[in-house]
Amino acid sequence: MAYLHNHPAGNPVLKPGVYDAVVGGITNDRYRDDTKIYVRILLHLPGPGKNILTNIYLDDAPVLQRSGQRLWHFCKTVGLEPVDVFESPEEFEGRQLRVELYTSQPHESGQDRRYSDVKLFLPSEPAGDHGDGASDVETVFA
Repeated sequence: MAYLHNHPAGNPVLKPGVYDAVVGGITNDRYRDDTKIYVRILLHLPGPGKNILTNIYLDDAPVLQRSGQRLWHFCKTVGLEPVDVFESPEEFEGRQLRVELYTSQPHESGQDRRYSDVKLFLPSEPAGDHGDGASDVETVFA
C-alpha cells in the first residue's frame, strides 16, 4: 500500500472513536541528522474506506519511554514483537486491529489544519462481538 503523505497531518478528519483497521504497511527510517529513528504505520480503515498513517518517534527520554511503550503495545496488539519492525516489517501487513482515533487541533499540533491520528491501538474483536459495550469509548463501524 503506497503512502499518500508522510505525516499524520495529511490524514483525513474522521469522527473520534474506535475503528476497525488493517495494517497496510510499516517502515522505519532515520531523522534529525540520522541520529533518531521513527516508525511509520499505514492503516486502512475499512468502515469509512480511508487510509491513515501514524508515526512513532523513537527519540530521547522521556519521549522514548512513551514512544517505546506505544510501539510495544502496537506490536503486541497484532501479535508481533518490536524487533519485528526492523527485522521483518512485512509480517505486519494484513494484521487486523482496532484503533481509537482523536482529532488534532491546529493549536495543539503546530500544523495548519485539523487531522485524525491514532490515540490507542486495541485488539481486534472476534467476529460478531461488535458493540458489546465492553469499552467506554464510542465505537464507529460506518
